[in-house]
Amino acid sequence: MTQTHEAGREHQLIVCPVCGTPNQYGKMFCQDCRSRLQAGRMVGEEEASRLEENRERRARWRPPGRWGRRVLIWLSVASAAGLLSLFLFSPPASPLPPGASMASSDSRPGEWAMYGYDLGHTRSVPGQQPHSGRLKWSINLDTPFATAPVVVGDWVYIATSDGRLVALDAASGKVRWETPLGAPPNGMPAVDGERLYVALPDERLLALDMETGETRWSLSTTGALISSPVVVNGAVYVLSAQGRVISADALTGEKLWEADVAKGWSASAVTWTGDRLLVTTAKEISYFDVLSGENYFTYHLLAGSVLGAPAVLGREAYVAVNIGGILALDIDATESFGSQPIRRIWGSLWLRGLAPRPPTPSGLSWVYFVGEPMVAPPAVTEQALYFGTSSGQVVALDLESREPRWIFQAAGAVLGAPAVGGETLYMGAGDHLHAFSTDTGEVQWSFQTRRRISSDVVITADAIYVIDEGANLYAIE
Repeated sequence: MTQTHEAGREHQLIVCPVCGTPNQYGKMFCQDCRSRLQAGRMVGEEEASRLEENRERRARWRPPGRWGRRVLIWLSVASAAGLLSLFLFSPPASPLPPGASMASSDSRPGEWAMYGYDLGHTRSVPGQQPHSGRLKWSINLDTPFATAPVVVGDWVYIATSDGRLVALDAASGKVRWETPLGAPPNGMPAVDGERLYVALPDERLLALDMETGETRWSLSTTGALISSPVVVNGAVYVLSAQGRVISADALTGEKLWEADVAKGWSASAVTWTGDRLLVTTAKEISYFDVLSGENYFTYHLLAGSVLGAPAVLGREAYVAVNIGGILALDIDATESFGSQPIRRIWGSLWLRGLAPRPPTPSGLSWVYFVGEPMVAPPAVTEQALYFGTSSGQVVALDLESREPRWIFQAAGAVLGAPAVGGETLYMGAGDHLHAFSTDTGEVQWSFQTRRRISSDVVITADAIYVIDEGANLYAIE
């Protein structure tokens, strides 16, 4: 269970970003200082107890004596001088204003409203009942390629490579409407319950009416948009090929802010952790503070490229690398001055055999070497990571032991990300969709498609959705 799921949030608390007091989920204002909890970090009951103990310990702290007061005065003077120099010689930081609404594309129970299912891209739906593996309906989208769909209520939305957005009836698969977009999206759409968002390579971000497909607003951006939109706290986040993170108001389309990151993208999306935005390029994962906009940490890969957006569980982000590896990154990591360029140079020399292996970089918790190339990011639960390789190997990696729980060798390549529903893992490999027991790896059923499955797996309360290389969309009960 993740801190971004709707289900189970009643067992979580929100930490006030001002005074640090844990509050019950659903509260708008802090019970102690009455500050807004909109940007607060969600924690479990155990972490909340630790935070409360720390607050009580600080409350019992006694004031310093005469010499202690003198030390504090000198430290205050030095700090004031430092702040004054920063104010005089540094440009002001750009704030990150929230949107005008509380719109969010975080999926509600039984739906799949965005890339990766939730704001942490876990692709894990706790409590989901297993499906039987029978075909409900299928439709050919008459295009070379299509993105994975999003499913909200009785609507299925899918973007095609010939520049259309298609809305289908979830019960029958019949087309309800089609809207020409003018360009083919590189990522999945996103839905916040009122609007449908699409990012386009012709430098436009669109918000459409869910029921009619009519454009609500359009925002011109800097550079081709190559990610799936993410909506949180009333703001839409997208990524530009020019190395820009762009935030817009979900209600009006007004641009809120932009920030620079490295160029060189893989299909991705912004990952939201409650107090951090994780932005992924081909070689880097950058951490942004959601309130100040400060890019305070960047993890740089020594080899390979990142596959999609990280999957976040708790305070760790799990990153798949195309050459065959899973990285676990600490979300709370910070960067010491000058360490990043030194590590890059050292790592480059090490790869050429000209230097010893560099020390473990800041932010890296652990690495699991798969040993085979990968093309899709993982799914994560409280117990394990689930991923596949280009040779068809399906792996369940235990998060505690960091050893495989089980491995299954499928007959075809895994080209899309898996999904976990309850105690069942759904993975497309070759021209088969397999349903595995998450505990044992036993295949519960398999469904054969006309061609190789090319999309991520999407699961809802009523069906599982996959797309093959012939742009055939399948709804499987």
